Amino acid sequence: MLEVSDLVIKYNDFVAVNNIRLSASDDEFIGIIGPNGSGKSTLLRAISGFYRPTQGNVFLDEKDIYKMSPKERAKNISFVPEEVDTAFAFTVKEIVLMGRYPYQRHFLSEEKEDFRIAERNLRLLEIEELANRYINELSSGEKQRVIIARALCQESRFMLLDEPTSHLDISHQVEILDIIKRLNVAKKITVIIVMHDLNLASEYCDRILLLKKGNIYAEGTPDEIITYQNIEYVYNTVVVVNKNPVSGKPHILSVPQWNKGDATI
Repeated sequence: MLEVSDLVIKYNDFVAVNNIRLSASDDEFIGIIGPNGSGKSTLLRAISGFYRPTQGNVFLDEKDIYKMSPKERAKNISFVPEEVDTAFAFTVKEIVLMGRYPYQRHFLSEEKEDFRIAERNLRLLEIEELANRYINELSSGEKQRVIIARALCQESRFMLLDEPTSHLDISHQVEILDIIKRLNVAKKITVIIVMHDLNLASEYCDRILLLKKGNIYAEGTPDEIITYQNIEYVYNTVVVVNKNPVSGKPHILSVPQWNKGDATI
């Protein structure tokens, strides 16, 4: 069980995250949505251990994650950021192998099992042909697939992802989310994912947190959260919500507000 208790994060006088409570158990797929500046990424980074909150705690099996060693935390929680730092010219294979660091007795002392796991995840993400390429030579979408492969190599119980499909085309968005969903179901990995695409969140998430100005405005299933009333109020835009004819999940259509007879700025 991952338990977020009364989490508050402040930057000087600005409250980015305000009194957030969240429980996540095995094999849940939880989405965090909300407009820009609502605290989604800040909350995710705090849950992962990158940010220490101003107040509140995150517990994993009743242990304070901020008191865990980096290796212990990495064995339990993997994190996929939205942006990939490519300041150093590592190869794709080297980047993916970094996910095995929590299990190594000595730094950069990979064993056969580490290479086997890395190669399996390179194949899973269909980037094995990039293994010897340098990370700073890749497209944004390719880089994101590499970082997801690295996270999978950690073999953690909880996977946290910050907009993992933002740099991918539509076919690769679905492909990556399908892989994550299969891992979530087959291996009971708990997924907590920040998403801007509300329709993808509706399709893949079991439970959704809708944030507004650092607070949880609503929490529930996609059917409970993806309503035109919630979306129009939180995002301050006009939408139509109907059902995906294939999956039956809520599907959002934006309603343009510009008037063709008035093209003034």
